[in-house]
Amino acid sequence: MKKFLLGLLTLAMLSGFGFSPAFANEAGKKHTTIDLGAAAAGLLLFTHHKTLGAAAGAAAVYSYSRYNREHQHNKRAAAYRRGYQAGRYGR
Repeated sequence: MKKFLLGLLTLAMLSGFGFSPAFANEAGKKHTTIDLGAAAAGLLLFTHHKTLGAAAGAAAVYSYSRYNREHQHNKRAAAYRRGYQAGRYGR
């Protein structure tokens, strides 16, 4: 029975069920960045796991760059929509 379930799980993973990308909105990326930053600070300041703290810090920096990119994109898209609704574009 275990081999059957293991085979079924492997088949599901290989068919793409387990490899679907996860999508987060801007608020989710912001909260992830804050959580990773807090985890990095806690690991670096209060434990002996400096390597894990550095890895969490690097992940927080990367997460912030993703959040900032999406935030800027949303700001530009909103400005374009406001201009388009006012009649300044599309002529």
